[in-house]
Amino acid sequence: MPFFKNQGINLYYDISGNGPPLFLINGLAGDTRQWKLLIDRIKTSFQIISYDMRCAGQSDKPDKPFSIEDVTNEVYSLIRYLRYDKVFVLGFSMGGMVAMNLAHKYPDNILKIFLVSTTPSLKRPYPLSYETMSMLRRTDISPALLTQVYESIFGSKYKETISVDAFINSRINDDNPQPAFAYLQQLKAVESCDLYAEADKISVPAIIIAGEEDKLIPSENSIWLNDHLKNSKLYTYKGIGHMVPLEAPDKLEDVLVSSK
Repeated sequence: MPFFKNQGINLYYDISGNGPPLFLINGLAGDTRQWKLLIDRIKTSFQIISYDMRCAGQSDKPDKPFSIEDVTNEVYSLIRYLRYDKVFVLGFSMGGMVAMNLAHKYPDNILKIFLVSTTPSLKRPYPLSYETMSMLRRTDISPALLTQVYESIFGSKYKETISVDAFINSRINDDNPQPAFAYLQQLKAVESCDLYAEADKISVPAIIIAGEEDKLIPSENSIWLNDHLKNSKLYTYKGIGHMVPLEAPDKLEDVLVSSK
């Protein structure tokens, strides 16, 4: 089980597949497990590096504040530690913020960024609703909250195959649940991030991917990113919500493989 130490923090990572290197960066409260469906599809096309940022998954969970800048630096340090020169980066939700910051700070090392269900800031250009922010700030694992989460993060197609009861059961019986304090430190990092002004300065090629039924992060943010990033292309999918890696790994596969 490989770990990489950065600033005294042990970070779990996994490498699989063959091809050009592709880093996968998780969203809020996510870990490497969320990528399994996608990795199984693209492991013959990429060498995939999935990792758990601090406070998530199998990585250390220090109970102290950190920022998207800190996560950006730990990803860049892992890239250098593994001796990669240039890499592809796919960032989902919170991870999309990290991917944008990587492209802004280290353009010579990033071949292309894939921005999935993300935004430059929770406050602009299209802020999250009051109801969504209130939901995100809760930490109780109750059926009522998990039902609200289910309705917010998944689109109609996924709901046809995975019921709310199945989702609640999977969360309640998670064999590696994220501690509440670690989740809240992640959320603070997301809330403090604002890359609105940096978007116009990013020249690394970007592929932007959004579900039309994303009720968590308004998909208008993806349209805005496509208008402001210098070299980008936008894909939006009907019937898909926020959780594109789980809801539409086949669509991500098509975009990734065709964009190498």
